[in-house]
Amino acid sequence: MLLYVCPELHEHITFEGECYHPLNPELINQCNLGLVLTGWAVGGQDQHLPSNVGFPLSFENRHMLIEIHYDNPTLNPNIFDSSGIRLWVTDDLRPIDAGVAYVGHMVFNMDIPAREEAFEHKGICSSFCTSGLPREGVQIFSTNFHAHLASTQMHLQHLRNGRELEPIATDRYYDFNYQQSHATKPEVTIMPGDELVISCTYNTMDRNATTPAGIATYEEMCRVFIAYYPFDYSFGPCESLPNPTDFGPPLLENCEFSPYLGPLEPMEYEPLPVVDLCEGYEKPPLDRVPKPLEQFDRSKYEHRVELDGEGKFILYWNHDHVHGTVDFATEVETTGWAGFGISENGGMIGADVVIGWQERNRDVHFHDRMAIERILPGIDLSQDLYDIRVGLFMMMDFQTRQC
Repeated sequence: MLLYVCPELHEHITFEGECYHPLNPELINQCNLGLVLTGWAVGGQDQHLPSNVGFPLSFENRHMLIEIHYDNPTLNPNIFDSSGIRLWVTDDLRPIDAGVAYVGHMVFNMDIPAREEAFEHKGICSSFCTSGLPREGVQIFSTNFHAHLASTQMHLQHLRNGRELEPIATDRYYDFNYQQSHATKPEVTIMPGDELVISCTYNTMDRNATTPAGIATYEEMCRVFIAYYPFDYSFGPCESLPNPTDFGPPLLENCEFSPYLGPLEPMEYEPLPVVDLCEGYEKPPLDRVPKPLEQFDRSKYEHRVELDGEGKFILYWNHDHVHGTVDFATEVETTGWAGFGISENGGMIGADVVIGWQERNRDVHFHDRMAIERILPGIDLSQDLYDIRVGLFMMMDFQTRQC
């Protein structure tokens, strides 16, 4: 679902119809490509804004249009839907207005061949398209990748003055069923002239025909929605596509700052140096023997969260930026075993899973596992946990290295 704000739809206030249809009223289709206020996709949960930031509603943009995609491949006539978006509004305004932009590949000329294990498409928001941003730039506080069933990885690069900066967002295990927005911490500043590049990787090994671009679930897209502040009219849709004559350079672009299809010259840049945090680090063995945890000091941990909401499973952690390690501890009310997973996208696939249990003879076992499918996670071939300590089997303390 996407919710757009539009300047003038008085004549079509009761309109219902197919999205993007060429026979729709012109104002409807213009709004359908305009300013996004908010949205939701499969698996999405809450999105939290900075405390001093809110999405603006104004007299100039006083009409809204909601776009909802349905997936009913069997054409079942007995499906009824009541989906929608509820907004809470206030005249007690937060001081800073937020906006939503998106970067991607236009939804055409993006065919993906069958039987490909890792086929890539890119979308570019060029330095020309960001040149209209305020002189002090804008702050990205949240991102939300969007593609369909064949997508497996998504990555958002940040280029400035011929150099690649730290990536804004990466999902190495993209899952269509877990499309959750992710807070950008620390927030990322986009300056005028910066370039954003989204890379989308697809696996079509199970398909015997070319997958086209499109809004249907069995088709594909390559897009990332970006929540930022302060709001700026020049930063909205920002997309590119290959030249339709040969699917190669030169590229074409379309953006809010210059809403027409024109030539695009991608920025040449120096790649970000690859840093191996695990250089000189010897992996521990698969057979893990926990050390005794003599005393558990909760006060040494900077972060704490109740994973179950009832205080029966508490996770503590510290992040050592210098050594690239995370020190975790769990306090669990359990009948004999405990576990939790750490995931980039909030879903099971790609999650690093920690499982510990105690047998009747009091022998303690501890596993580092990796979930690559929705089945029992297998033993992780990259054993990155060390200094494991267990006490009363209600408390586990260990470290993991970012390898």
